[in-house]
Amino acid sequence: MDTEFQSSWILHTAPDCPSVSSVSSVSSVSSVSPVSSVPSVVPSVTILEVMISPRLRGRAWLAAALWLAVSGSVAAQQKALSLDDIYDPGKRINFNGAPAPDIAWIDGTHYAWGRAARGGIDWMRIDAATGSETPLFDAARMATALAGLPGVGSDEARRSSHARGLTFDAAYTRALLRIADDLYVYSFDSNRAVRLTNAPGAEEHASFSPDGRLVAFVRANNLYVADVAARRETALTSDGSAKVLNGRLDWVYGTAKNWALIFNYLHPIHTLIRALPPGGQE
Repeated sequence: MDTEFQSSWILHTAPDCPSVSSVSSVSSVSSVSPVSSVPSVVPSVTILEVMISPRLRGRAWLAAALWLAVSGSVAAQQKALSLDDIYDPGKRINFNGAPAPDIAWIDGTHYAWGRAARGGIDWMRIDAATGSETPLFDAARMATALAGLPGVGSDEARRSSHARGLTFDAAYTRALLRIADDLYVYSFDSNRAVRLTNAPGAEEHASFSPDGRLVAFVRANNLYVADVAARRETALTSDGSAKVLNGRLDWVYGTAKNWALIFNYLHPIHTLIRALPPGGQE
């Protein structure tokens, strides 16, 4: 029986090299022997199927999957900004990022860091090389010492011992704090708390002297120093007013050439700043 084959590509085994496959083209054939007479004929396959091995096909599928995943992720990240994203207090995006942690160096290898904790701040002493941390002071002992002073309640003492606004001396062995507009000093080593001021008016800009013996502050635009050991304050100025600002800086309004700032260094860490009105006369 004659069998007619349309022109197509078939894969067969070369008679003289059974282990080698080759591709040949068969044109339209008439009056040929039955298919059974053709040696080693296998089902027809395309050139693309011959050229792409299973391993290559796997790599192609993997590349396609990765491309789809990446393109989908990029598309998901693309979002038009709205006014709410920029201005709404509850929805706006933080374009500035997180600020650097507020740390202060104690010495060449350690720094102090106020770590947020339940009920306030836990002040820690951090080893910069190893990252190990220990409490800078015992907050519970500090609260007990403060609560033992007249006029200081236990709740106020506990809040003060975990306050972020603590001011430390240069050696980080004492803390300066404010309770009800008055200044207190707590010594870590001796576990002793003292009330430094007891006068009407709030004390502002308080800080230790470099040797830790004095505390300077501003009250009613006048500059004071207090002896920590004697618990006695001394007024360095008495002419403070809305126009005369001693020990503090403020914006100077008006024509700059009509104003003068006189710096009198009364203490190594404090500056007496006096703003004079136009004409240079008080």
